[in-house]
Amino acid sequence: MQSQSPRKDYSNLLKLQVQELLSHAQNSIENKDLEALQHIDLLVKRYFCKSIVRNEFEKLETFSKHMVKLFSWFNRGSKAKWEEGVPIIRKWDTIFELNELILGSKSPQQAYKEMQKSYYGEKLIKLLIEHKMLKPSEIAEKLGIKKQQVSALLGRFEKVGLIIREVHGKNVWVSLGSEGIRVYKKFIEPKYTQKIEQEAYAKLFPQDSLVTLELVRLHPKGPVFASTR
Repeated sequence: MQSQSPRKDYSNLLKLQVQELLSHAQNSIENKDLEALQHIDLLVKRYFCKSIVRNEFEKLETFSKHMVKLFSWFNRGSKAKWEEGVPIIRKWDTIFELNELILGSKSPQQAYKEMQKSYYGEKLIKLLIEHKMLKPSEIAEKLGIKKQQVSALLGRFEKVGLIIREVHGKNVWVSLGSEGIRVYKKFIEPKYTQKIEQEAYAKLFPQDSLVTLELVRLHPKGPVFASTR
């Protein structure tokens, strides 16, 4: 009779902040450790739900900031091809969309004003929506401007959270920051937000009845984000 391997203890994950939790998620994905990722998935959903129920906007902001970085990291290379992990990350994407709807009640006016200062501001936001990640040289080519202009534009946009610049190997990659995503949804393409609002609540936690029931109990008249407007 074969002896069963000892069950892993994930209790240490309960004490982690969301940025540390998502760092462990990256390690789990790199090691293709599905069991660990499933435990982290449960804690991510608990963190999100508790932050909503307690109206802890600062925690939701932190959640958004680090989720953006995780998605950017996940979509590079072969990680996105790990079939067992993809459904969990896609579920987090839905949670992220709801999180952005809630935070959308706090209008990103500063970032929007910064975007409006440049003729190329909205064009850049739309480019990053379409391509997800671009090198500064690619942005310069697509916008038809000099690299120095792109560098100055990115510097201003990064300060207000419109974009994120990350170095990977010898290359710098640019993606939308949390404020850039909000500006796009609120000011550039508001119909996008309406579509997400109609679809996201229905597909969030489809098999996690306990979490869904808790949200319905606390907000019986409709989607939880409705109360934040």
